[in-house]
Amino acid sequence: MMRAIGITLAVLLYLTSSSALADQMQGLVRVTGNAPFKQVTLTKPSEFVGTMLCPGDKAKRIMNLESLVVKVWGNPKEIGAVKCFDIGSFTALKTPAGNDAIVGSLQEKEGAVVLIAEDGRTMKLANVPDGLRNMLGKKVVIDVKPQSTLTSGPFQAVYYAEFP
Repeated sequence: MMRAIGITLAVLLYLTSSSALADQMQGLVRVTGNAPFKQVTLTKPSEFVGTMLCPGDKAKRIMNLESLVVKVWGNPKEIGAVKCFDIGSFTALKTPAGNDAIVGSLQEKEGAVVLIAEDGRTMKLANVPDGLRNMLGKKVVIDVKPQSTLTSGPFQAVYYAEFP
C-alpha cells in the first residue's frame, strides 16, 4: 500500500511540474543582442536568465512588448542543440509599472478617443498624446490612471504600445 501511494505521488508530482505543463508560461519580455541576432526571452521580473522564445514571426511581434509581463501558449522545442519555446499565442498581463495591462481597440467616438477593451469595458481617454492618437483603429496595450478621483473616467494613458 505504501509503495502504491509513493508511485501515485511521484506521478502526480510529474503531472503538475512546470515541464509537464510547458504549454503555457508567463514572464517579463526581455530582448538581448543586436540586429540581426536579437533574442527574446521570458524571465521572472527579478532575473536575467529565462526561457528563450523560438525565432520566428511571433517572437518578432512579442519583441514590441519588451518590459511587459506576458502569458504565452505554445510548445517547448529544440532547434539543433538549442531549447526554446515555440509561441502559438500570447497576451499582455502587466505593464512596466506592474499594473494590469488593458488590451483593446482604440477608437474615436463623438470627437473623443476611447479604448474598447477586450473585456468589454469602454474607457474615454483624455490628454491623448500624438503617438497614441496615431494608433486609432489599431489594437493597443495600455496602462491608464483616472484623470480625477472618479474611476469612471476620463482616463489618462501612462503607458501605451501597439499590440502586435
